[in-house]
Amino acid sequence: MPRPPLRISDERPRQRELAIKYTLRTIELAQRVKAPAVVLHLGSMEMKDYTEKLTRMLERDGRKSLKYEKNPRRSRRQPRSPKGKGGRTRL
Repeated sequence: MPRPPLRISDERPRQRELAIKYTLRTIELAQRVKAPAVVLHLGSMEMKDYTEKLTRMLERDGRKSLKYEKNPRRSRRQPRSPKGKGGRTRL
């Protein structure tokens, strides 16, 4: 039986410690082989699925609906953060 993935966000201390340990090993290996980047998936969380509700709302009211847009003043397209900031770290 396959084991569930290790997550840094795990609530169980031992699982979190193992996730950190293997993440550090991955970064060390990446440095040794001169990898240009390492992608880390730090965990996940359970969320209620609003897909069907949003789809119905979109079909009924369109994109201009105030209910569809969480913040109607905010632009739909957010500027991307510059490289090296906000998510990507170069080795």
